Amino acid sequence: MSLSPKTLRRNLESLARCASVEESLKLNKTLDDFFYGTSLSHESCIKEQGVGVYAGLPLDALLTPYLDYYRILQSLPHGSTLTDLGSGYSRGTFLSKYLELNTWIGIEFVRQRVEVAKKQYLALFGTEADEIIHKNLLHATIPNSEAYFLYFPRGVVLDTILRKISLLNQDKLLYIIESHGDVIPYINKLSCLKLREKFQTSTPRHNNYIHKFQFLKNSKAVSFEENPFEWMLFNKESSLCFKIQLFHKVLNDYVLWHVPVDMCSMEEVD
Repeated sequence: MSLSPKTLRRNLESLARCASVEESLKLNKTLDDFFYGTSLSHESCIKEQGVGVYAGLPLDALLTPYLDYYRILQSLPHGSTLTDLGSGYSRGTFLSKYLELNTWIGIEFVRQRVEVAKKQYLALFGTEADEIIHKNLLHATIPNSEAYFLYFPRGVVLDTILRKISLLNQDKLLYIIESHGDVIPYINKLSCLKLREKFQTSTPRHNNYIHKFQFLKNSKAVSFEENPFEWMLFNKESSLCFKIQLFHKVLNDYVLWHVPVDMCSMEEVD
């Protein structure tokens, strides 16, 4: 199939203004065939389990639509670099490279997905895909980019990413698509992140908007009383403990428990 960058950009600009879900899904299929051929059928062979893997999902649930990636690219400052944290088959990297837009780095947990993406990138562009990286985000260093994109549920991966970005102590853009319905409400509780913009996703999600946050440098440390969610986020890996006093019915007396912070989580109760 022949699809020039000029034609693709024109089609994307048209669809970005007002595309139906069916048109977005059709675009995914067209560009997957163009960039990857039949290689994405490999996804059904992935049996790996663990944090950040999400094997066994349909591709339209696992991967972010091209049209959403294009809307993010339109929103990025010219010349900036974005790192896609949990990039799957790195659709965003392929799209940005083909259209000669911003540098888009893709970091993925699953080695097989990275191998497929690198092989197709080399076949299409004739160069090695240095922007597509296999790393475990729980342990790896995160590149110092101007912007980041993530599509994770609330949990250890999300919190680890937020802590690592905060350690850079620079103003960063953070693009988030809701995964399970609990991420955006959680992010909105953190004073170190400010919503700058939001725009419609091209397919239905738990929250049908791509949220663009700014991660503020030199954010003031907060106490547990001021913001327990933020305090827990930035003290999760500390050696601190909660002291909890409980009445023991058998001993008929109060006992004091020391519970490590890293064994606790914050949940909002209605």
